[in-house]
Amino acid sequence: MTLPLSHTELLRAVETQSMIGGGIPDRIEGNRYYFRIALAFLHSPNRQIYEPIDSAALRQGWTLEPSETVFVVSNERLSVPQDIRVIVTPSREIQDIGLRLLGERRIEEHFNGRLLLGIFNNSGGAFEIDAGLRYATGTFEHLEGNDLSSAFSN
Repeated sequence: MTLPLSHTELLRAVETQSMIGGGIPDRIEGNRYYFRIALAFLHSPNRQIYEPIDSAALRQGWTLEPSETVFVVSNERLSVPQDIRVIVTPSREIQDIGLRLLGERRIEEHFNGRLLLGIFNNSGGAFEIDAGLRYATGTFEHLEGNDLSSAFSN
């Protein structure tokens, strides 16, 4: 059994940059953190291009066409302690319109790095991607039998 981190614990992890480096408090809702996009790479069978998306275009908004996949790297860098794991789920914003989140959904303890996930447009229409998109949420959980994480020792 696991126990989700509280809002206060998650806020402390962001403020101290101990577990969520580059995180910002306004991306926390309850006990969840919404990741931001730092880099994006397109895979498109239609456009026949496989290249990074220009960062200026990503800030302004960039269109993901049906059947295309954009691979995104999180702005946040996770440093997951030994007694925490992270469950990554698609945000409601992308689920509601038919986009699918591709990639590892469970980040185990000792992970150190940025998230790499794909967003596949399974819908019939285009969707605008921008750097502020709430594409994935992370629920941070204490692993069974562990007290307060070492991530909060600061």
